Amino acid sequence: MQYFRFFIVSAFLILLAFFWGPVNAFPGNTMIIASNALALGPAAKPITAKKQELKFRAGSLQFLFKKKLNELDSSGKISFLGSTVVKSKDLFAFYKIRESKPAWLDQDNKGKPVKAAWQLLEALGNCDQEGLEPNDYNQTLIDSLLKLYHRKMFWGENPSATVSVELELLLTDQYLKFAHDLLWGRVRPKIPQDIWHVAQEKIDLATYLDKALSEKIDLRSSLKALTPPQEEYGKMKYWLREYRELAKKGGWEPIPEGLPLGLHNENSRVEKLCERLKKTGEMKNGICGDSFTPEIETALKYFQKSHGLDTSGTLDLLTLKSLNIPIADRIEQIELNLDCWRWLPQDLGEKHIRVNIANYRMGIYEKGKEIFSMKVVVGRKQDSTPVFSDRIVSVQLNPYWNVPASISGEELLPELKKDVGYLGKHNMELLSDWSDTATPIK
Repeated sequence: MQYFRFFIVSAFLILLAFFWGPVNAFPGNTMIIASNALALGPAAKPITAKKQELKFRAGSLQFLFKKKLNELDSSGKISFLGSTVVKSKDLFAFYKIRESKPAWLDQDNKGKPVKAAWQLLEALGNCDQEGLEPNDYNQTLIDSLLKLYHRKMFWGENPSATVSVELELLLTDQYLKFAHDLLWGRVRPKIPQDIWHVAQEKIDLATYLDKALSEKIDLRSSLKALTPPQEEYGKMKYWLREYRELAKKGGWEPIPEGLPLGLHNENSRVEKLCERLKKTGEMKNGICGDSFTPEIETALKYFQKSHGLDTSGTLDLLTLKSLNIPIADRIEQIELNLDCWRWLPQDLGEKHIRVNIANYRMGIYEKGKEIFSMKVVVGRKQDSTPVFSDRIVSVQLNPYWNVPASISGEELLPELKKDVGYLGKHNMELLSDWSDTATPIK
């Protein structure tokens, strides 16, 4: 019976080693298999060899960790395993809260990575859903290191203290970088400060991370809470996913150039238009042919409206240009617009007014839904409309607008030279002077 027990255990461990992979990938595996098998025999005693080597020594790890922090503080950055951790205010604030104690390795369990480390790995792996790139946050490296830890601890080995310290710093650094990009965007707007007046969300990321780890809050949920809560952000994520799937299938073919096409026109380009609209879902049903049908007109109007174009239902030059933008460019547009949403305050107010400068429209929103919309006049590229978020304290309807000297000289005067009736056609009048008693000049 004793030999039978030994044979069963040995066979099991040999099979396990076979399926696990080549034993030479993990030095010492062969010895561990034999030792474990012998240890299960009735006369064997628990193995004590290398016990001190396998035991996790929290004190020595923390000493090495403090040394690494001091090195980072003095040099400004440290590099290891192809990655670089840069000195940051948030990283040092985080470890100041923790009194320089590791956060991602369980000191009461031989330095085993805590559950939150795996949650962070999963969140980084899914960050492409937010329009971000996983390997901008060393997702592959973190995945390899965590799996290395798992394998070594399975075989009873203890990862080196140096690797433990590097993994600890790497996890904190990449969490803070990822959280920053989710909250404030990976890039900041390249807009002059005199026309950009939107304050950043004020969140202390070091305290935010410490609270999540201390209270064992799921890191995936805590990171998701940093993303914009608006419905439009969620819709863009949906279309990012849809367009990426469509790109895998080849995207769409460009529609040949030609004269504008409208209802009841017959042209071979109509079939290309119909197929293009089916690709992105504006055209739901119907057979594509050379006839410009009412169904195609309705689908084209839907495309035009969703892309900020004049809803004429006609395939004009601007609509054709928009339809023919390659899918790779559309995907990049969505990714950039996801980032633009992160520039804005998360709480825009239950009731708020939103001006879409690029679309020349203003919307009034209540509880996240648009209840009113109208056209607005915005500045040109050289005279951009300021971007800001603030509280409305008063509203003036139909204000009397005095034309600035720069506009009257640079814009209106050339028009008046071409057409003396320009002012009247645009509801403007020329006054004799700036006084309250000024009279119109005919």
